[in-house]
Amino acid sequence: MNYTRHWNKTVCGNQDRKLGDIQSGLKALESEGEKRVLTRSEPSMLQNVVSDQWSVSKNVEAIWRQKSRQTWCRLGDRNTQFFHLAANIRRSRITITQIKYKGTTLFYSYRYKVSCCFFLF
Repeated sequence: MNYTRHWNKTVCGNQDRKLGDIQSGLKALESEGEKRVLTRSEPSMLQNVVSDQWSVSKNVEAIWRQKSRQTWCRLGDRNTQFFHLAANIRRSRITITQIKYKGTTLFYSYRYKVSCCFFLF
């Protein structure tokens, strides 16, 4: 059993099941509120249930974030190689290898590149 799943069950309990129970209780209270006027204690109960729903949904988000991070750490980012390759190709394509100025071709030399760039601009 992986660590995140173990942590979910032992520390927090099953958050998905807890969220489902809270949501069904919330629906029941809201449907009762549509049928009749709520008693004095029911609006505060409704507020507590909404607060619990928000708290548990944040826990579920944290669990999913941890699971995705765990997967990313285990498998790595498979796009990284692609983006590095694309960046290197672009860098080689936009690199100045020679400068032509008034019929004279100056080949790659840092000194010539800098002096020509300053002269032209």
